[in-house]
Amino acid sequence: MKKNTWLTMALALLASGTTALAGIPTPIYDNIGGPSDGLGFSTIVLNDQWAYDDLHVSGGGLLAGYSFAYGTEAFQGFAEGDGEIALYLDDGAGSPGTLDTNDDTLLLTESFRGLAASAGAFGAVIFEREDVFIPVPSIVIPNGATIWAGMKYTHVFGGNLHGVEFSPISIGSSDQFIYGDAIPPHDLINSGLPENTGLGWELYVIPEPASLSLLAVGAIALLRRRR
Repeated sequence: MKKNTWLTMALALLASGTTALAGIPTPIYDNIGGPSDGLGFSTIVLNDQWAYDDLHVSGGGLLAGYSFAYGTEAFQGFAEGDGEIALYLDDGAGSPGTLDTNDDTLLLTESFRGLAASAGAFGAVIFEREDVFIPVPSIVIPNGATIWAGMKYTHVFGGNLHGVEFSPISIGSSDQFIYGDAIPPHDLINSGLPENTGLGWELYVIPEPASLSLLAVGAIALLRRRR
């Protein structure tokens, strides 16, 4: 069953005492479905190689958290590995629509140890998810931006870990391609899936302080008019 990540993030921020300043986290991209929603694994991406997806977000603000999905194929049984993720803003010389990790702005990178996934019956796409909360948000996601979201898995035990693909995307959009950088300049890989399909990612933001100030001014003006 899919976690209520939005509620969990709100409670985490409340516990940290930052919600009064930051506001409630809002999803601007959501493409992780329920246990039977996975379409396939990014098996075209080899172990220890990056796979990127273009996330066209709906909204913007300060990044308050993110989630990503991963799993392994049925014939591999069980897989354990380490993971890395990276988020780039599509703002380089080749933008829009061209991944260039040397020119696009790196927003975030993080490593994860000991990720593990068990396979389901043959043909079943069983997946795990990693949820990360950012108590003090500072990374700006521009409104309506394209984010290159990358993931890489390194084999430790058993089978190989892979990203999981879902469709349709519930918030935001993406094309049906996965972009790799094993051989620059980032070969375009057709995943053979329908439009509005992508790797499993979720991004959550809170309004920027300036936006919060504008909202407060608007609320005060509205109250005065009602008087």
